[in-house]
Amino acid sequence: MEVLMTTFARLLGQLPQIIVWLVGVGLAYNHLDRAPRRARLALIAFAGFLILTFLGAILSSYYTFTIMESNPTQMAAVLTAVNILLSLISAGLWVVLLMALFGGKKEAAVNFDGMG
Repeated sequence: MEVLMTTFARLLGQLPQIIVWLVGVGLAYNHLDRAPRRARLALIAFAGFLILTFLGAILSSYYTFTIMESNPTQMAAVLTAVNILLSLISAGLWVVLLMALFGGKKEAAVNFDGMG
């Protein structure tokens, strides 16, 4: 029960970020018919961020309570390893999101001088 309450408290602190990821999932899903490749990449990234947020809160809470009885050095090592892993996954998701935003086909340049 303590793990559940701690997880909920961690997620409550990240509520604005969770809302942004949910909006991103909705927008990406809504654009699947207009730009399928970009929308799919964005959908993967936003859903991944959402899953990662929940997974990070659950793992941090779980390891905090299961390792609490052991020595502080071991607890710090495990939590550091978990944070490094989550950070690497997050960086990969940012790469996917950047590919969705900027990795499309090259668009024709628009000439604004009226010369065509």
